[in-house]
Amino acid sequence: MLRTATIYVLPALTIVLSWVRIEQRPEAATRAVILAMIALVPALVRPLRFRLPVLAASVVFGSWLALGASIATPGRIFTRLVDGAREFYDVDLPFEPSRHPGMQQALLAGVLLFCLAAALAIAARRPMPAALAVAFGAGWPATLLRGGSDLLLGGLILAAVLVILSGLRPASRRALVPTLVAGVLVVACALGLASRPAIAKSELLHWQAWDLYTKPERAVEVSYVWNSDYGGLDWPKKRTTVLKIKAPERPFYWRATALDAFVGD
Repeated sequence: MLRTATIYVLPALTIVLSWVRIEQRPEAATRAVILAMIALVPALVRPLRFRLPVLAASVVFGSWLALGASIATPGRIFTRLVDGAREFYDVDLPFEPSRHPGMQQALLAGVLLFCLAAALAIAARRPMPAALAVAFGAGWPATLLRGGSDLLLGGLILAAVLVILSGLRPASRRALVPTLVAGVLVVACALGLASRPAIAKSELLHWQAWDLYTKPERAVEVSYVWNSDYGGLDWPKKRTTVLKIKAPERPFYWRATALDAFVGD
């Protein structure tokens, strides 16, 4: 348990920082850290038959905290995730959370999903799936926002992957310190070389120009909607009486008219 939690800290921190930085005011930072901690809980539970119920509870609570919706309504969760993820490619980043709440919900859901994948892979002692979860979970939001901290974030992702690969390898305790020192030197050298204009080259793949979703142009149309409905509204199951009218059994016309003259007003 201690080994799993120790290895998990840096990868989880990398995922959280990579997602939170695309928000204009990191209001979701506290909830993102809480979600990363929730994702770790099932990875610390043994044996597997006890881990599965804890995992289910973590997913239910985490989805409610991230999306404000219960897992009992998968359609609503899926819609909020898809709509929020699409906005990442149509809204200038960093985004304003008060104007784009769906993007913030998708951000928090991404933290929960990738932290869960990394934590479970670390607990299962699977270094490659854990490294892929960190690389994709932190690398995807890194492609969304261009900024001066790209190099630092790349070094942090590299360090997180090295921690996973070195921490999960079957080695003795004597080799732990040399491995950590070697990892720090590799990250430092990579950052130093990448910052040198004479050595740094342009990327092999222009990943910052990737657009996984291109919003189609909205067709211009003028029409009148005859069949209006109230779709999209959540009506409570308990009915509340708003108005009661008592009238004689004999029907009368109810006529509304405008009062043109007022006396004593």
